[in-house]
Amino acid sequence: MTLITAVAGIGSPIAFRPIKTLDFPKDTLVGAIRRGHETLTPRGDTEIYPGDELILLTTRNREAEAREWLRRNT
Repeated sequence: MTLITAVAGIGSPIAFRPIKTLDFPKDTLVGAIRRGHETLTPRGDTEIYPGDELILLTTRNREAEAREWLRRNT
């Protein structure tokens, strides 16, 4: 498993959307969200806000795909 982090920017395509509506790469999940000084355990209806740090878990085989997804969407 590999951990990858990225911060959702203002105007990000994933901002203000629930996790369950996002098309993450296969074998990739949101393990946690850092929002300010809190760490959230995400659920399907958890919305992502600008400034949220997403902590993704993925396999080594999917790491490049997950990083590219984050680059395009955060």
